[in-house]
Amino acid sequence: MELQNTSHHRSAFGVSPRLRSIWGARTVGWFAFLVVWQALFQAAAVFGVTTYVSVFFLPAGLNVAFLLLFGPRVVPVLILASLIAGVPYWLPDRPLTWIATATAVGVGYGCGIGWYRWRITRFSNPSRTLVICWLCAVAPLTVFGNATLMGVAYYATGATHAADALHHASLIWVGDLVGIFTVTPAALLACAALFPEETRRQLPWLRLAPLPSIREVLLHTAVLLLALIAVYALPHALSMDARLWHLLFIPAIWIALAKGLPSALLATSTLNVGNVAVATLFGTPIALPELQSLMLGISATTLILGAMATDRAQTIGNLAATVDARTRELSTANQGLLSANQVLYDQSQALRQTLEDVSAAHTRLQETQQQLIEAEKFAALGQLVAGIAHEINSPLGVALTAASYLSDETEQIRVLARAGQLRRAAFDDYTAAATEATDLLLANLRRAADLVHSFKLVAADQTSDERRRFTLDECLDDIARSLSPLWQKAGHTLTVSCPSGIEVDGYPGALAQILTNLITNSLIHGFKPGQAGRIAITVTEPAAGTLDIVYSDNGQGIPTEHLPSIFDPFFTTGRARGCTGLGLHIAHNLAVRRMGGSITATSTPNAGVCFVLNFPRTSSSVP
Repeated sequence: MELQNTSHHRSAFGVSPRLRSIWGARTVGWFAFLVVWQALFQAAAVFGVTTYVSVFFLPAGLNVAFLLLFGPRVVPVLILASLIAGVPYWLPDRPLTWIATATAVGVGYGCGIGWYRWRITRFSNPSRTLVICWLCAVAPLTVFGNATLMGVAYYATGATHAADALHHASLIWVGDLVGIFTVTPAALLACAALFPEETRRQLPWLRLAPLPSIREVLLHTAVLLLALIAVYALPHALSMDARLWHLLFIPAIWIALAKGLPSALLATSTLNVGNVAVATLFGTPIALPELQSLMLGISATTLILGAMATDRAQTIGNLAATVDARTRELSTANQGLLSANQVLYDQSQALRQTLEDVSAAHTRLQETQQQLIEAEKFAALGQLVAGIAHEINSPLGVALTAASYLSDETEQIRVLARAGQLRRAAFDDYTAAATEATDLLLANLRRAADLVHSFKLVAADQTSDERRRFTLDECLDDIARSLSPLWQKAGHTLTVSCPSGIEVDGYPGALAQILTNLITNSLIHGFKPGQAGRIAITVTEPAAGTLDIVYSDNGQGIPTEHLPSIFDPFFTTGRARGCTGLGLHIAHNLAVRRMGGSITATSTPNAGVCFVLNFPRTSSSVP
């Protein structure tokens, strides 16, 4: 877990926030410490305290730590520290060498570590492994550049020969590199413990939290010191091979893998300080190149493995957090889905119930519509019956009058005949009157019989779905005759033009119903009150096996905006007069479904209407 910036927080080493303010307030003091520490280290070498100043140049590690933390502004301080440290060596005999070597230190370290800081910041959220690998790669190159500049400074200022300059440069390269891997980890770890917020701000890409606790520091230090004692003491005591120091890899790698990068930094510094202390104070049977290789190998391996372990732990932690968050999201989503599923189920049930209600309502509507259609058909038939009854009254009345007159005349002749007073002239008059009355009686009775016959045919067809063969012109004449009471009473005329002998195998009842509805529609909607209209029914045969019945009138026509709707059920403009709007709808259904044809309408306002009924001579529909 990252350290939190709170007023009561204490780091893993127990340092209070008040101490951290020293970072910003006494930066100059830190730089002074760098100068003094490097000078004291050089003085120790001068006065014989250590003979390994070139082999383990520990100030180099502090130089790198300060450059990492403060950036290029530390370069002048490094040059100053080198100048002070070089006073016992080069003054007063070699002032140019003194200045050149100090400048080489500042330029070499400043360029190398400065480039490293710049390059790392170019990565977006780099891993710790990447940061440490780059550091392990850049540090040798930086030290190599510094050592090269130092060798050039020695040779250019005449301080030594070329071979000696090369030898000194090689010593400086390895010694400074060992010093970097010894002091830099400890310095960075100390800064992260004492000043966590400032270190995080200066080195955001390093991320050293969480730091090891005091207990872990003591435990790891004890383990590493025991390993050092075992490595250096056992070979001498048991006359063993001095190469036993390779076993130092084991505790260092274990700490790095088990605890991560911060503990790896601690292990690296502890082992290297222990090696330097033993080599400085007691000497070592291990050859210096081997000891240096040991320190560098352990340092690089431990740091890289520690970084990898920390990245792995962080990746696992992030993955676990992501899995937990995703699990919570999925759980929440699942609860939402369950709720939504329940809502959908309820809605489905409601929709199913609504669908059942709509289906039942639709069934009732169809039944009601069929009842209305049947009622409309029987209403038209009722109008036909009323017209026929009125039409039959006239011939029957004339026949009744003629029969009554003939009965009276016959009674008078019978009376005269019984009295013996019947004369020839009276008998002749009776015979003439009887003949006239009989002719009148027969003519009117025949007229009534024809009306009844036509009515029977049309009524039977309209109330029956029977398919049969019929002659079209006779069927049309019967329909016109049966409907004559309707159009003759209003003063209209109806003409039928049909070639004789056209045989049709179909449904005469459907045809009669269609024409009845068209004529009724013209009488109700087409003609204005008092207008003597004309209705024409014309039959043509546009193609073999197909017939057209063209129905037209000269009424007031149908408005253009109403034409698309005239065949829709219940569409009417005469609802106030009791119209149902089913007449043309019935005609359309019979034309399409019963007769297997079609019916279309065209109209021009105030110029009448024209319906074209197209159907096959032999119907293919099934009732």
